[in-house]
Amino acid sequence: MTHATKCHCMHCSFPVFVRRIGSLANTVMNLANAVVKQTEGQLDQSASTLQNILVSAADERGEWHLPLTEEQSQSMQQVICKSKVCFVTDLHMQMHLHV
Repeated sequence: MTHATKCHCMHCSFPVFVRRIGSLANTVMNLANAVVKQTEGQLDQSASTLQNILVSAADERGEWHLPLTEEQSQSMQQVICKSKVCFVTDLHMQMHLHV
């Protein structure tokens, strides 16, 4: 065995510590980049889904008029269900969209 493999003094173990910290920093950076990419993709998808939902109840000029008609409300509900965010019940839709 060499002196460095037996010894745990600061002089001998510091290079190993630096390599391990560098490796950990690299791993953390890669994980952070992956989280950022996934979050950006989810934001893009969420924005698109929201736009589709809002457009489904708008008139031909892209405007909303409250209270929504029954047809607009049903159209919006169909788009919500197709977008896999169909946690809104019929009653909930009626309470919030039929002012």
